[in-house]
Amino acid sequence: MNGKIEAKVNITGRVQGVGFRPFIYRMAVRNGLLGYVINLGDAGVEIIVEGTKDSISRFLYDVMENAPEVSDIEDIISEFRPFRGRFNNFIIDKSRSMGNVASGIYPPDIGICPECLGDMDDPRGRWYEYPFTACAWCGPRFTSVKALPYDRERTHMHDFPMCEHCEKDYYDPLDRRFDAQGITCSICGPRMSLHDSSGESVDARDLFTETAKLLMEGNIIAVKGIGGIHLASLATRDDVLEEFRRRKDRKNQPYALMSPDMDSIRSYALMNPVEEAHIQGWKRPVVLLRKRHRVISELVAPGLDTVGVMLPYTGIQTMLFKRLDEPALVMTSGNRRGLPMAITNEAAFSELGGLADYFLLHNREIINRSDDSVLRVIRGKPAFTRRSRGYVPDPINIPISKGIGFAFGAELRNAAAIGTNGKVFMTQYLGDITSLEGVESEEKAIQAMRDLLNITCNPDVIACDLHPDYMTSQMAEVMSQEMDVPLVRSQHHHAHIISVMAENDIKNEEVLGIALDGAGYGEDGQIWGGEVLKSTYSGYKRVGQLEYVPMPGGDLCAYYPYRMLISSLTKQLSDDEIRDITVNHIDSALPHGSQERDIILNHARRKDILQTSSSGRFLDSISALIGLSYNRTYEGEPAMLLEALARKGTPDTVNFPPEIVNKGGKYILNTSNVLKYLIDKDNRHKKEDVAAFGQKYLSNGFTEIVNCLGDSTGIRKVALSGGVFVNDYITATIIDSLETDGFEVYRNTLVPPGDGGTALGQVVKALHHVI
Repeated sequence: MNGKIEAKVNITGRVQGVGFRPFIYRMAVRNGLLGYVINLGDAGVEIIVEGTKDSISRFLYDVMENAPEVSDIEDIISEFRPFRGRFNNFIIDKSRSMGNVASGIYPPDIGICPECLGDMDDPRGRWYEYPFTACAWCGPRFTSVKALPYDRERTHMHDFPMCEHCEKDYYDPLDRRFDAQGITCSICGPRMSLHDSSGESVDARDLFTETAKLLMEGNIIAVKGIGGIHLASLATRDDVLEEFRRRKDRKNQPYALMSPDMDSIRSYALMNPVEEAHIQGWKRPVVLLRKRHRVISELVAPGLDTVGVMLPYTGIQTMLFKRLDEPALVMTSGNRRGLPMAITNEAAFSELGGLADYFLLHNREIINRSDDSVLRVIRGKPAFTRRSRGYVPDPINIPISKGIGFAFGAELRNAAAIGTNGKVFMTQYLGDITSLEGVESEEKAIQAMRDLLNITCNPDVIACDLHPDYMTSQMAEVMSQEMDVPLVRSQHHHAHIISVMAENDIKNEEVLGIALDGAGYGEDGQIWGGEVLKSTYSGYKRVGQLEYVPMPGGDLCAYYPYRMLISSLTKQLSDDEIRDITVNHIDSALPHGSQERDIILNHARRKDILQTSSSGRFLDSISALIGLSYNRTYEGEPAMLLEALARKGTPDTVNFPPEIVNKGGKYILNTSNVLKYLIDKDNRHKKEDVAAFGQKYLSNGFTEIVNCLGDSTGIRKVALSGGVFVNDYITATIIDSLETDGFEVYRNTLVPPGDGGTALGQVVKALHHVI
């Protein structure tokens, strides 16, 4: 036997759909080993090798050191056994399903690789300018697969049999497309088509040249990609953007841009090395960057000093830019307001008719919808506003290994989650779940994730938000009853804090959590949003908050920030004083002017009026006070405009320290007093200085509360979450201050700090309650 042994090696992690088995084949052959590698249904791989102990050790070292960039080895378990001489060569064996709940990681969609781009530029090859070019290292994954194991018959390539050339490449272990389930070429693969607004085909020798020509003429084009359909237009012409906004009924909400290369991005935006790395990485998210020269239209992101940018990640997008000489295109999700992004050709015509002038489509199915991911870099780490393509279904490890839980998330910018085997798998971004179409989209996303994870049994627990009127809460209640499993409702901000604890692997110990956002249903029936919670996974105590202020009209205060300003001032001023202060602005600030103001004043002083401690509404009030935003046209607009203006200001020009009171052991940061102070000092401070001060007041106030609580409780770990923590200044200021004071500060970097991350907290809390 010459000192030979057999080894069984199980590798878990992101090892399917990333060219991992061909890689293992090459490493085994390099080290002179015999045996096989096989995909298992749990998304791991099994390897049996025969050889000397030294050669097997070298093989294992090569696997760890040289694994494909897009793979992610989580664990390698090796078992050495007596040599049996069972093999004559090394092969890639046929996949098999183990019938267990998945414990591994199936890959997200991978941006097109440089090698495939090279193939598309080679006139001699069958991939020359072929927009569906892909290999074992890149291309659609999550959006393409119906179930595991990841083999062609369970993907969107099922309807495209390989030609003899692709079949040869597919079975050649030395070829880059060896065992690549997405392999295709111009002979056997999907086809593009161009249609006018009536659905009629446009006859053109080169569809991409024709599409580029139509874009240059100012048309809006629906472009089908890998995870959905985008709406594309020029980004440099005001008239095109004005028409685009009119059609989409999207007055001010910023559009994402796609640029052909890094030099084009540098012509209109600033980047640091970390931002560059995110933009160029294989996940290809939209990254929020600071604007520079006015190359693109101001109407791309009105009033903001940032713009969201991504590079092409498909051959389709690459081909389009080859025919254009533009620094960027608008590339935004193709959907009507309140509806999910369209993914079928039929939906493109029925839902995007009237929005798009032309439709650049293809005949390959999109299995799983997946919007573009969006993030910004704060203190060198990502802060997501949307986690989807490129990141889903990568799991988050959690400190609880038993049980299966489903979580339905919140209402706006939502994502659901499934927890199993010590991991949480977040669904793709689902948008706002405020319609029947949104409900259907979430149901399909949860079912798709169940299928990928091979979960055929009922969960042990179902989780949702405490708010009884969320459609997601109602969905969870129905499923709980139908499956006869427990339902655990999480207070919104507690779920936020748990999400930070879970993704940072904090054990079940007390932390001080700062939760800052626009709204969350409180245990007392009021609207919370500026909270300090002493938290564990199973419970919390509210130990700090923003001052309660009246919120007459409920959500109307979010849409019309001047309502929030008026109602806050009722805690400091008389009705007549407020009328006098607002007389010059009221007709432009409120739809019904002084009549609406008087109704607000009347309702705000009622004892049974809804109240809020929302930090988002406080920032909105500052925005309204300086005349920056009277009518919110998209989620977070007043605060985002405030942040942009604040970057031009100096916060220390306004001298008003945080006013904090302790009521029964709970610290309360007053806000109505600072609004009154700013009004009293009207015209003494620049608007940009007031904007900067508003952010500083909030940051310093919560930092001071946590310092007081740290002294009294001895807790030194702080978790930050909530939508306000995508604000660069507030996040950095709180972290810097608390770390200087000796605290360990944690925040969300794997899931959004906003509502798109609450499902993570919900499912972890629910599993702690029932397991």
